[in-house]
Amino acid sequence: MGDVCLPAEGVFFPGIRGVRVECVKALVDGTLVRLSSTYSSRTCPDCGVASRRVHSRYGRQLDDCPVAGRPVLVRLTVRRFFCDTPTCQRRTFVEQVDGVSEPYRGPA
Repeated sequence: MGDVCLPAEGVFFPGIRGVRVECVKALVDGTLVRLSSTYSSRTCPDCGVASRRVHSRYGRQLDDCPVAGRPVLVRLTVRRFFCDTPTCQRRTFVEQVDGVSEPYRGPA
């Protein structure tokens, strides 16, 4: 029986839709995983209308659990979208990737 190669998404983020593993890199002190969203549109959290118009992109660094005793650094590239709904007070919003990121909630 031969080796089975799994896609990186299945190894690092099993069952999570809407995310692509761009690269996995072994570092001296852990592992770096770079992710990006694969969604074509996202929904404004205030008015609920979907937007495809991207304002900008930036990277977020996420805390993650160690794998095999080694730290894992997750860098997620997210997009900021325009909300073009005239009656919505929000002009831009940042996408969230379900199961990977959530809005900043401040100190506990």
